[in-house]
Amino acid sequence: MTVPKKPSSWVNFQDYLSLNDEGGKAMADRVAGNVGEQAGQAAQALQTAQGTVKQRTASQGKAPVQAGSTTEAAIGGANAAYSGPESLDAADPNLGKAIADASARVQRAGTAGGQASLLSEIYGPQQGPAGVGGGMLDSALLSGVGGGATMQGLRSQFGKLGEQYKGAQKTAADQIAAGKQAATAAQGQWDALSKKLAGEEATRRGAADKAVADADFEAKWAAAQGSNTLDEVNRAFSSFNAIMSPISQVAENTGNRDPIADWGRQLIHPDAGKASGGTRGQKIWWQPHQKEVFRQMDPAQWQVLNSLPPQAQQRWIEQRRQEIESGRPAQPFRQAGRDFFTDPHKYL
Repeated sequence: MTVPKKPSSWVNFQDYLSLNDEGGKAMADRVAGNVGEQAGQAAQALQTAQGTVKQRTASQGKAPVQAGSTTEAAIGGANAAYSGPESLDAADPNLGKAIADASARVQRAGTAGGQASLLSEIYGPQQGPAGVGGGMLDSALLSGVGGGATMQGLRSQFGKLGEQYKGAQKTAADQIAAGKQAATAAQGQWDALSKKLAGEEATRRGAADKAVADADFEAKWAAAQGSNTLDEVNRAFSSFNAIMSPISQVAENTGNRDPIADWGRQLIHPDAGKASGGTRGQKIWWQPHQKEVFRQMDPAQWQVLNSLPPQAQQRWIEQRRQEIESGRPAQPFRQAGRDFFTDPHKYL
């Protein structure tokens, strides 16, 4: 602590301050340096927190640029969610206390009692020749001509630190609200893109599924038509063989096996019954113009068709074909008990 200079004879208090102006300024510089350092650190922390909030809120709301799948869109939407701070103090949890402590010390530097307290903190409790009284005298020196300017500068620089903090909190709140709004808007864009991509993916899957289903149907239809052709060949061969082959005639009359007929039966398509839809061992004679009926068959219709005798199956198929062509729903088949000619081809 600076030791006050004593006048050679009695002088008034103002003379005392004038004689000790140099020492008062030195004390003021030290107090101001100590308080200013703390206040400066708090001000820097405030500035840093403001920058953090501004930067992180401004980067919110990443709108979709490109995404090739709903999975990528979902990731983009999740990344677009607000991830910035919720308040200015969230950027620096120690900020509020740092501002409050620094502001309090700056305010103390503006009062006599506060200055005495600061001098006690900085120089020790027994500053001056008379303890507390000396501290009050030294605080008067701080307000002298030189020291007063220094202390006034401290208050001018940091006196509104608390107000600046409150203003920064409001600015941060506005920036956070804008960041959240941008994030919500971006997520809406990602959601719209995800729905669009989902529709496109569903269309592609539908087309792929349809292609597979169409290929499966065409294979079954070809098998049914192929088995018809082979059955026709076999039937023609059997009729010809029964008339023209002596071996077949002998076999028929003696009850023995007919090797030529056995060979001819091998012409029947191995999947004939399955391909045609028959489940009771009988042949269902699907004709080319009945393809759309075959396409729309479902388990219930197969059950009805297989429950009919061969003579009635072609009548049922023709009824359903006419219904499909006219756009009418399926109607009950009312001719199930009718005694049709045994050869279903007569009704094709």
